[in-house]
Amino acid sequence: MRSSKRSFGSRRGGQGHHQNHGRDFDNGNKRNTNEEDASNSERDDKQWQRTSENVRRRGGWEGRGGHGSQGNRGGRGGHARKKPLSEGSQKGRSFASLILYKKGPSGRMSPLLKRFSRDTTPPVELPKIVWEEDSSSKMLETKSTASTRDAAMFCNQESFQDLLNDGYLGDDWVDLMLTIINKALVADDSISSFKEELKSSLLQEPLLFLSKTCIQRFTKELVSSCLKIDPLLRALQNYLDIFHRLCAMDPLVSKSLIVQVKTVKQLMKAEVHENDQLKGIFDLYSQATVEIERQEKEREEREKRMKEMERTGRVVLNEKPLGDFREISVYPTEEDLQGGVELRPNCTDKAFESVDDYLDIQFRLLREDFVSTLRLGIQEFKKNPNLQGPNCFRSGDVKIYENLEVSSPYFGQNGLVYVAKLNTKSPMFQRMNWLSSKRLIYGSLLCLSQDNFDKVNLFAVISERKNKTISTDGEFEIEFLPDSQAAYDELTSKNTPFIAVESTAYFEAYKHVLRGIQKLSDSNFAFAKYIIRVETSISSPTYTRFIETFYRFITAANDVTPPVSIFQEGEGKWPPLNQLGFNESQYEAYKMALTKEFAVIQGPPGTGKTFVGLRIAETLLYNLYGVPCTVAASKHARQFEEGSSFERELLCPDRVLNQMLIVCYTNHALDQFLEGMLYFCPLKYMIRVGSRSKNEVLGQCNLKYRKEWFTGQLGITYSQTKRKLDRFIEEQSINKINREMKHSKTHFFLYEHPGLFEDFPEFFEQIQDYADDLEDKRIAGDAMYHWLKVALRKSINSSGILSDERVEDLKGLAAAGKLNITVDLSVDDRWKLYRHIVAQYRNYMVPALKSHQENYRRLLDAQAELRMQQEIDAMKKVRVIGMTTTGAARLQLALQEVRPEIVLVEEAAEVLEAHIVTALSKHCKHLILIGDHKQLKPNPTVYDLALKYHLDLSLFERMVNNGLPVSTLNIQHRMRPEISKYIRGHIYDRLDDHQSVLDRDPVEGMKSPVYLFNHNNPEKSDEGTISKMNEFEALMVVGLTRYLLRQESYKPEDVTIITMYTGQLLLIKGQMPKHEFNGVKITSVDNFQGEENKIVIISLVRSNPEKKLGFVKIKNRVCVSLSRAQYGMYVFGNFDMLSAGSSLWRNIVEEATKVNELGTSLLLSCQIHKNLAIIETPEDFRKKAPTGGCQLKCNTTLECGHICKMKCHSKDWKHEKYQCTEPCTKLLSPCNHSCPGQIVNHIMDKSEENGHDFSDFESESSSDDCDDRSFQMLAAMYKEL
Repeated sequence: MRSSKRSFGSRRGGQGHHQNHGRDFDNGNKRNTNEEDASNSERDDKQWQRTSENVRRRGGWEGRGGHGSQGNRGGRGGHARKKPLSEGSQKGRSFASLILYKKGPSGRMSPLLKRFSRDTTPPVELPKIVWEEDSSSKMLETKSTASTRDAAMFCNQESFQDLLNDGYLGDDWVDLMLTIINKALVADDSISSFKEELKSSLLQEPLLFLSKTCIQRFTKELVSSCLKIDPLLRALQNYLDIFHRLCAMDPLVSKSLIVQVKTVKQLMKAEVHENDQLKGIFDLYSQATVEIERQEKEREEREKRMKEMERTGRVVLNEKPLGDFREISVYPTEEDLQGGVELRPNCTDKAFESVDDYLDIQFRLLREDFVSTLRLGIQEFKKNPNLQGPNCFRSGDVKIYENLEVSSPYFGQNGLVYVAKLNTKSPMFQRMNWLSSKRLIYGSLLCLSQDNFDKVNLFAVISERKNKTISTDGEFEIEFLPDSQAAYDELTSKNTPFIAVESTAYFEAYKHVLRGIQKLSDSNFAFAKYIIRVETSISSPTYTRFIETFYRFITAANDVTPPVSIFQEGEGKWPPLNQLGFNESQYEAYKMALTKEFAVIQGPPGTGKTFVGLRIAETLLYNLYGVPCTVAASKHARQFEEGSSFERELLCPDRVLNQMLIVCYTNHALDQFLEGMLYFCPLKYMIRVGSRSKNEVLGQCNLKYRKEWFTGQLGITYSQTKRKLDRFIEEQSINKINREMKHSKTHFFLYEHPGLFEDFPEFFEQIQDYADDLEDKRIAGDAMYHWLKVALRKSINSSGILSDERVEDLKGLAAAGKLNITVDLSVDDRWKLYRHIVAQYRNYMVPALKSHQENYRRLLDAQAELRMQQEIDAMKKVRVIGMTTTGAARLQLALQEVRPEIVLVEEAAEVLEAHIVTALSKHCKHLILIGDHKQLKPNPTVYDLALKYHLDLSLFERMVNNGLPVSTLNIQHRMRPEISKYIRGHIYDRLDDHQSVLDRDPVEGMKSPVYLFNHNNPEKSDEGTISKMNEFEALMVVGLTRYLLRQESYKPEDVTIITMYTGQLLLIKGQMPKHEFNGVKITSVDNFQGEENKIVIISLVRSNPEKKLGFVKIKNRVCVSLSRAQYGMYVFGNFDMLSAGSSLWRNIVEEATKVNELGTSLLLSCQIHKNLAIIETPEDFRKKAPTGGCQLKCNTTLECGHICKMKCHSKDWKHEKYQCTEPCTKLLSPCNHSCPGQIVNHIMDKSEENGHDFSDFESESSSDDCDDRSFQMLAAMYKEL
């Protein structure tokens, strides 16, 4: 027995064999530790001698199990050794090199381990030493104490890699290999290739050494009853060090070894409480696993960002991007189309670092919202350049225009503009209703290209678009952006048609807001402590801090209270809420708005937030702005009567406050609020900015109509500048050039027109000869008209033009006398040549036009500056300024001069945050935000920016999220309880019903005032709008609307149809003839925010196998949809799909199911006979309730004594307008013909015989579509009677 022999190289499969030979693992390990600590060289020499003797005696050690079958299976028994060299060579350490050999399965000896001295080049014939097992241990220990360079080279042998793949190494081998590998990985970069190869070996699948061999070694030791702590700690430390060093070389290593490192940590967990040393290394492993998870998360984020970059061109950043956002162009650039845009998400529930940090985020997100639509749309177009498929007129979020011609530049109102012409023969142009279309409107952004957006892309904005011109000729005007203007001038062929894409994002709105953001800074940013730092302690308005503030309040009875100190408690306190006409929540909101400089008021549907907002504005105007009024006068009287000077001084003392600014997101909302203010603010104290108001009364206070204010020195200067501009144009012959350029678009030039044939003398001579021939033949008219056969063509607008190359060929043939254009060219080619000549003439005129461009622009800028001064002057003369958020951004410079000090924002939760902050000047002292963040949110163009970057987060909602004080109204005055229950609890925690809604009349003709109609009929896509529509729902909605309009009490104005999708809206409109449904409002949910009606019918549209809900799952849209109705609400949708994909809809469906307000059949209730009709399909309305009642005969006795023979009808059920159809025995005088009543009666009898209903005669479409010839004749007779 050789108990001294060690088990190095033995596999775990051979442990039983070790026992047969008396292997003592514990003793071996202990001795190995002692040898490692020993420094006595004599012991080393004895070891070498003993090894030599064993080798000589046995002729080379075959390894344990060498005499058995296991010894020959891949070296399972150990390492075979060759006969050693001379005795002196066995010292080993003084040799230039050492080689350890291993015997393979075939008996072949292969080099296992090598050591090279650092200062000696290995010889060609390396000395070969074959070691016994213990000597192998010594050799490995030698390597473990060698330099890092030696260790790296030592590990980089093929045979060493065989050891890595040996899954049955002994514990000592594992520990020593870990030591050497750890040292090799810290070698300097001069042998980095060795380290990389070692890394590859270690991480080569299936990671046998690091994932299996080492884990088995740790597992066996940690579960052992005799724990050898020192070797284990060294091995664990080496393993962890190797992991960290591999991670430093390649971050993906953390992904490969995350399970193994966590496994080791878990193995140690049970032992740490008994061993302090083990506890220390356990802590290190815990830190490593945390680091692994962090790295893995970062890696996933990087991969996610890369995928996002490939898909959208955007990348999410956590730190501020490089560069100053103020230096970024608000216009798109060529680089924007390439992608690589760096963005940070909007902060939702924390403060921003600084004003600049906040502005940087807002600017970049808002700019990307309109730029990315172009980028993604163009990318989609490149994938489908032939525009095939269902959406052939659109590409992503852009609209496509092929064969767009750009020509005829001239000076417009804003500078040099070009005439762009659409292809009028294209299907897109011919199917478009340009009078109502929102395509190509003023301010829209275009990107143009002649090479399918490959290299040169030009950007332009639409400067003018007249409905008549674009609908007939396809023409509109564009203005190139500065950089694109230069690129357009450099184009070699301007006659080549362009492909243009139009962004769905309205650029005009973005441009002004982006410029406004760039002009903000720390020095002029209002309310930074709330907007940026989100402080929750709100101060009183600055204008109330230095003097005691007394207000008089206008009561519900139109009285005026004595002065009240608004900050005083006790005596002299505020009047009671009943006296002011408020409920408790309105009263608290009202007080908050008047006493806090930053007020946030939430108003759920029907709670009266606009009412509260108007009362706030009324109080402020009355007390702070000196708006005249009379005591105890009605609101209507106060609109016009100014009161005495004493009353004005006593009740409305003069203040130094500047104007009050009313800001709304839409023109409609602005008009509504200003109309409400007319009851307490005379027109002359109010000005509305913007020309899109539909209110005639407000038109009188529109800024552009207040021309009487444009007087004085400012008006004189403006007139002088205008005359100077006109004179400049006249003197510099600009008018002549403009006329020529415009003339070339649609009119003919005479052949002798100066400059027309400047570049075509050959053709001019031939045309001149042609003219002479016409004159000789006494044929009247210009030669060009005859040459072009004008009688066959109406104008030059038709497309087609000869290329430059083709024209050069023709010129050569003409010069050689081989071609006469008046004879040899076809009519089509003559026209194409003529268009080429005219295009060249336009190019000839352009330099003359551009030579005056700089002076023209300078005069235009001067005129614009004077116009802005006029607007500032006008706004300073009023008390109230009303404008939209876009108008506020456009006039930001003017507002900085006007300095409004109180700003009230209506529907603030629907406005993008950037729109509000750009409307605030640094002089703003009081901001009041009124809205509801649970209804409609801001609507960015790019949904992805809302979802991932929180661009749809309004300032209003962000303030709520950050805990600023919010006053919430909680009593609703709109919906009957059966309707309000669907948003109470599901969307709003508290929403009480006012007494006035508890006793609402039932909906006539309906079994229930609320019903959710469930179906599974599929949706489909609208090709033109990429929207969704559901034909079944559309027919059901139209049928129900027709039925309701046949009830006695309902007019068309009482019914509103709401849908989530534009495609469905257009489909429903197409099935509702105007003569029958005129007055019924059909709208999208987004356009019905803040509105209400007696009966609301909702079409949810979505129903598909993929169970995609789209807009229908957005909680805010659901809230608006379900909260518009006062008396009745009827919803059509696939509620099985909705409840499966949305928790909100699931709760709503459960609520409806409890009270039997959901099902697949709609119940109609006859007002006369109380019968119920079950409606399951659109046809059921016609069959079961044709006249708004039931299927029974009316049989009502008329005043004349006859019986009504119509089917049951709810409309005119008292028969006040009904004319009896019974035969009349009287004869008409003087013709003695029978009374028409006999004919009518015959018509009714005949129609019933043919299966028709009397009411069918009232429907034009029914009689027109019917194939029954006799029915058509009877219907015509009925209508004629």
